[in-house]
Amino acid sequence: MKNNQSSTNVNVAHCLQHLVVTMHFILFAFSANQRRVRLMVPFKRDTSNINNKVARARAIVKACTGNARFPAGTFKIPLLTVSGHIKDVADGQVDLLNKKIDSEVRNTLLLRMFNDFDSLMSDVQRVMDANPTEAEAIAGSALLNIKITNPYVKPELKVANKENAPGTVILTSKAAPRSVKATYEWETSRDCKKWTLYRPSTSHSKREIKDLKPMKKLWFRRRIIIDDQPQEWSFPVWIIVH
Repeated sequence: MKNNQSSTNVNVAHCLQHLVVTMHFILFAFSANQRRVRLMVPFKRDTSNINNKVARARAIVKACTGNARFPAGTFKIPLLTVSGHIKDVADGQVDLLNKKIDSEVRNTLLLRMFNDFDSLMSDVQRVMDANPTEAEAIAGSALLNIKITNPYVKPELKVANKENAPGTVILTSKAAPRSVKATYEWETSRDCKKWTLYRPSTSHSKREIKDLKPMKKLWFRRRIIIDDQPQEWSFPVWIIVH
């Protein structure tokens, strides 16, 4: 009884160790594919709330003017020019209300301001991309809001139960580049220690494994052989067979 318990503890510890290694791999993969900080549009490109748009635009230009994070030559359209175009929109809105101009003239001025800000945001984004560790601070210094995106990292191996097929799982590997000759080897284990190789190897990145015992926890891994050179085994992935 004690021997069985000891063996179980060893197996559990071994699998936990693999889980820890897998988590470290995932974290490494995300750090290698660095997240990107993207600017959000400061206002809608429509004719609503013109005065609010003008106020927001002026605040952004003021924040960018003399900002050490944006050295001379950063902005394709000089900030002084952008400020003048913002003033034209503010004056045009007043003239529209006083019926001195029609909405078409005001809208032309507004479109020019929108285009100015498309350019300004592109310039700020370029500075952020060149300094990714400071990206959030750069955006904040310009009073611009951000959204953070993380690139999708495709897993090396996915394991899933096949629908309406008890005892069958589908293994899907991250595929090798099409430019190389690749074959795939697949292994399974009950304890992450003793592995059984499925033969033959396959020339494609997906394999169906049948006749497994339901309600059993199994581990799987795969290895790609590229141009007759075996690569490292993938990190183990477990599943409870349905």
